Amino acid sequence: MENDKLLLHSRKIIAIGICLLSILTVIFLYDFNRRTDYQVEAITQSYLMESANQGSDSIIRQINDRLVNLRFTADYLIQETDANARYEVMEKLMDNDHFNQFLLIDKENQQLAVSGIESSLADLRFYDSSLFGQEGISDVYQLGSLNQKVISYYVPAFDNGELAGEFIATMSIEKIADTSLNTTFQSNAYYYVIAADATMIQQSEHQDSLYDGRNYYDYLKSMDDPGITVDELQAMMMNNETGSFYLSIGSQHRYVYIRPLPINNWYLFTLVSSDNLLVQNEKLSKSAYYLTIKLVLTFICFFAAYYYLANRSYQGTIEAKRSVERSNRMFELALQHSFATMFEYDIQKDAAYFLKERNIKALCDYDSLCPFSKLVFENRCLNETEKEKLLDALSQMADGAEKAVFEISSGIKFDEPHWFRFTLAKLPSEADGKNILGIVEDISDDVRKRRQLEQEISMKEALFHEAISVWTLNLDSKIICSYTRDGMIQDAVEANYDEICLAMLKIVHEDDAEMVAEAMNFTNLKREFAEGREQRIEYRINRRHEVKDFIWVESVFSFYTLDNQTPMLLCYTMNINEEKRRRMELKFKSERDPLTGLYNRTAFEQLVNDDLNSLSLNQTAAFFMMDLDEFKLVNDTLGHNAGDELLMQVAYHLRDIRDHNGLCEISIARFGGDEFVAYLKGDKRQAVMDIAERILADIQNIKLPERVELRISVSIGIAFIDQQHHNFADLYESADQALYESKRSGKNRISIHN
Repeated sequence: MENDKLLLHSRKIIAIGICLLSILTVIFLYDFNRRTDYQVEAITQSYLMESANQGSDSIIRQINDRLVNLRFTADYLIQETDANARYEVMEKLMDNDHFNQFLLIDKENQQLAVSGIESSLADLRFYDSSLFGQEGISDVYQLGSLNQKVISYYVPAFDNGELAGEFIATMSIEKIADTSLNTTFQSNAYYYVIAADATMIQQSEHQDSLYDGRNYYDYLKSMDDPGITVDELQAMMMNNETGSFYLSIGSQHRYVYIRPLPINNWYLFTLVSSDNLLVQNEKLSKSAYYLTIKLVLTFICFFAAYYYLANRSYQGTIEAKRSVERSNRMFELALQHSFATMFEYDIQKDAAYFLKERNIKALCDYDSLCPFSKLVFENRCLNETEKEKLLDALSQMADGAEKAVFEISSGIKFDEPHWFRFTLAKLPSEADGKNILGIVEDISDDVRKRRQLEQEISMKEALFHEAISVWTLNLDSKIICSYTRDGMIQDAVEANYDEICLAMLKIVHEDDAEMVAEAMNFTNLKREFAEGREQRIEYRINRRHEVKDFIWVESVFSFYTLDNQTPMLLCYTMNINEEKRRRMELKFKSERDPLTGLYNRTAFEQLVNDDLNSLSLNQTAAFFMMDLDEFKLVNDTLGHNAGDELLMQVAYHLRDIRDHNGLCEISIARFGGDEFVAYLKGDKRQAVMDIAERILADIQNIKLPERVELRISVSIGIAFIDQQHHNFADLYESADQALYESKRSGKNRISIHN
């Protein structure tokens, strides 16, 4: 009777469980579909952001390449006196780059040469005298003679290093669209480049493109449901914002991501078809379907097992005890046949009690009770580099940590590399509560598979980046197999690694040779293999044997294990010359004043603050503030061009003093206008004052044009570093006060802040 009640109670529980399972399944499917839509949209937006970055880089690179070509052409044309030769060069460039017109002018804005459509300097509405000597690209404008919208590239022309003219190249929007970069994306994304007035400047050819017009605002206005209004889009572009919207045209749908370009007020529109979203949705929905089936089957199995156990419960207490005993026995057998080693560690006694001894001798020789740290270290069962890892984990557990999990590599007691996973957990103890349960698992197979997968990924990455050199090294035999494409070293099979290293170092730049030798050191490579680390280095190599022609490359060292457990190194080298030079050029431009090439304020302030933190007690350091006297009269009398020329001469003299001075280290900057500053560091205060006197004398020797009754001089304020000057701001304020005193006292003199 009692068993019948228990069975009835079990059936009720199963019925309730099935109902709950049905409800949970419906909720799960609804939530999964909702999250799927959100995740697909997030993936699509991330994909479009990455595609937009690619497109932006390609467009900027295309414009920079055109400017470089025009810069060289301008210098040639300004120096060439033969009109026919000028005309032939411009015609050839027009055919190659699809320009409509070239115009070369001199310093007086007089036309020297023209090719292409007939128009004058007055027709170029973007151009005025302030752009003379500048380089850049104009915004879109209407060229009357062509009756089309155009953009113009303009670069200065130099004759023997002196500014002699300006070269202007004009291209219609129609031609720019025809020369778009169709290889920008290797997938289903495509792009438009649009000006602030919605003029289409450039677009990539793509089978999914729904637009081939010339004004994007008109295109949006013609739609019933564009996803964004023209006013909203104009506001985003005016505020230089990034965003996205969904575009619908009939049954066609496009996801659009927009971002500003660092060119005038242009915008990059990156699009992808909604078909891609549908494919992703279908994949995730199918995954949800299979997952739901598995979940339902799991619950059914669970309730079936529960029902079976409930029916068996009527056999009574004896059968239940037997079942428990059988379960306990099965658990014991499972522990005995598992591949893990279990031990209990007593921190106070530094002793290990091995609860499960299977395979423990595969790790090291032992007694049933032994000092654990002595067992590990004296038997050398662990790699030397792994000692601190184990001791640190034991120390953390002694200090109160509840759990520690870490991986270590084997020592020299093994014929082949082994890896183990240690899991430590605190056990309650009547004495001090600091006993630890430890489990040691041999994870060598997992590590080998993981490293093989990493090797395959590295090989694919090498092929994807078009590596100029790919080679592998056997870390047991020290034999290298190599494949190269650019003749960096001779192709080698079964070659000695030391010989290849020597050949490699012969083509490495002398400043990078030590770093490369350290990276290729065989002992270091074996240590990095044991630690499973990947290494990347950037350095310069000479790609020609006859002359010095260095390029920047990056080498990636990664490790893997062959099926026969042979440890291997994979190294591939990529040409990063253009990327490295762009980074160096951008860094230089960000730190320099565009007129004089001296440091700008931001870079100079960082330089001074960094040096103040490392200044030694026996060094003398000073901060100069220099201001040209009567500089405003030069601008008013001779014009701003003459003023700029004077500032460049002053910068030249200051650099000359710095470069030919052997007593002090000097850093110079221009903060704007006629304000120059300098930071000097030496051993003697008198040396600093001598340099200040020389600056006064050199500036007075600068010659202005004849018949100009003006004399150039400079006032200097000096602040020597003392305990009151902790940073750049303190120095600047003190030197500014000294400069004011020089100006007030009659100019053309030096004042020192007291």
